[in-house]
Amino acid sequence: MKPNRKQIIQQISKFKNNTFGEIKIDGVFEKQKYELLFITQDCINKPQIVKLLANWRKKHEIWFPSQFKVTIPGTKKWLEERLINTPDRLLFIIKVKGEFIGHIGLFRFDFKNLTCEIDNIVRGVEKYPGIMGNAISYMLAWGKKELGLKNYTLQTFSNNEKALNLYQKLGFVEFKKVPLIQVNEKGFPEWIPAPKGYKKVINKYEIYMKLKQTNIKPQFKRSDKKISFAGPSITKKEIDYVIDGVKHGFYETFDKDIKALEKTIADYIGVKYALAGFCATHSLHLACLTCGFKKGDEVICTDFSWVATAYVINYTGATPIFVDIDPKTWCIDPKAIEKAITKKTKGIMVVDSFGQSADWDAIKKIAKKYNLKIVEDSAPALGTLYKNKKAGSFGDVGCISFHGAKIAASGEGGMFLTNSKEMYEQAILLSNMGRTNRLANFWCDILGYEYQMANVTAALARAQVERIEELVQIKRKIFSWYYERLKDIKELELIVEPKGTRSNYCYPGVLLKSKKISRNELIAKMREYNIHGRETFPRMSRFPVYKNLKLLKNPVASEVEKNGFNLPSAANLTEKDIDFVCDVLVSLIK
Repeated sequence: MKPNRKQIIQQISKFKNNTFGEIKIDGVFEKQKYELLFITQDCINKPQIVKLLANWRKKHEIWFPSQFKVTIPGTKKWLEERLINTPDRLLFIIKVKGEFIGHIGLFRFDFKNLTCEIDNIVRGVEKYPGIMGNAISYMLAWGKKELGLKNYTLQTFSNNEKALNLYQKLGFVEFKKVPLIQVNEKGFPEWIPAPKGYKKVINKYEIYMKLKQTNIKPQFKRSDKKISFAGPSITKKEIDYVIDGVKHGFYETFDKDIKALEKTIADYIGVKYALAGFCATHSLHLACLTCGFKKGDEVICTDFSWVATAYVINYTGATPIFVDIDPKTWCIDPKAIEKAITKKTKGIMVVDSFGQSADWDAIKKIAKKYNLKIVEDSAPALGTLYKNKKAGSFGDVGCISFHGAKIAASGEGGMFLTNSKEMYEQAILLSNMGRTNRLANFWCDILGYEYQMANVTAALARAQVERIEELVQIKRKIFSWYYERLKDIKELELIVEPKGTRSNYCYPGVLLKSKKISRNELIAKMREYNIHGRETFPRMSRFPVYKNLKLLKNPVASEVEKNGFNLPSAANLTEKDIDFVCDVLVSLIK
């Protein structure tokens, strides 16, 4: 909404009533950090500030239209009457390495057109070249964000070549030129506009300049805090569970936390059986094995996922058939599934991409029609709902990940989920080297794998699962902050949960639609600010291991591969962090 005069004046007054130093802009120029400190009401009683302003005015009086005797009491009066008590005037003093070096301000607001004049640009100290000009850029961006300003003007003398060069570099262009003459009143020179028809030689002009609209660019310093792509919420509960697991998770209670975790997650998901494993890839491999996939079989698979989704199919000897995704969820497209079915098709590998739910009604209908097994890769989707049913409960087998970047993290870990007792018992046997002890201790009847979870890892995972609804709300709050700030940015398309579903928003997905910058350039630029978003997955079908497969075009996955990315969503992010991410993101794509 366009701000009005009253709102802008109230905001400026609010800033002036703060304590000096509370309202500031953090700047950085060529790795040198500095601050723009807002001059507030209490500065009137700060002798150091008043004396500096007086000294700087006297030093640079030649560049002011009016000249007069500068005194400290007079400066204090000016500070009170012409700055603090003037509603549409404000001033920043620039501080570098603990030293004040100059000031810049804003004045003469045009509330109708949301413009104002840059005022009182004074370099007090001949140090730190480049910072004054850089500070002006920061102030202009601040005015745009905090006051809703759309453009700026300024005035300078035609003989002030240094200032003219600076303003031109900042993007200001001349729009008016007024001839000046010098007069003397009360013994002090003053430059005023020459009267109409003035015949004498004009040696000095007042140059009026305005900023090109495209040059109002925000300036940001690199975040001291790493704005991480992902990361867990760890509380005393997790710490206590892990300590207890270390103290009591051996000997006769060597698997107590494993069993407790399996029961906790089975109850939460709403399935009969859960088997903890070393990682989700192992659990997915067990899922493919217990579904009976083998050499000569085809399993229809999304072309958009971490490659483990496809590799576990290959581990069984079967072949993944890569199909396209739904542009609204980035999950496998049911229409693409049905088009790819052949006589060799034995199953469907479905991923709840980045915490969004797949279209389960349509997928299960297809699976039933063609008698196909479903493996549900819900690695990032713990807490996601489809029609009030939990992710991980839709397939013949579902799998969850506890990798350190997932919503519930234990460093590593996976979970095999099913309602089939037969598949569950087969998975137990396969995950423990096929060991049966049938003829002797350590006797193994079939080829198996070492796919078990450590007890102390399970202790951490169990604490996280017990907090899953809280963790989902953290993720959803982070996404709501993003959505509120980015929903109207036409260069971005946010992936939003479809009606009837609840996404856990593990990794918020965005499609870039800007022609100004590529997705890869954008991610690289954001990392310069310590913002760690992530490029989305390349299509797995393009990997060398699949060079001999007949590939489908999969245009949606191709588009997401090129222009999709994930926003940072670590559990330790604050609303202020999201503000920073969005401000930087928008500045880079506009």
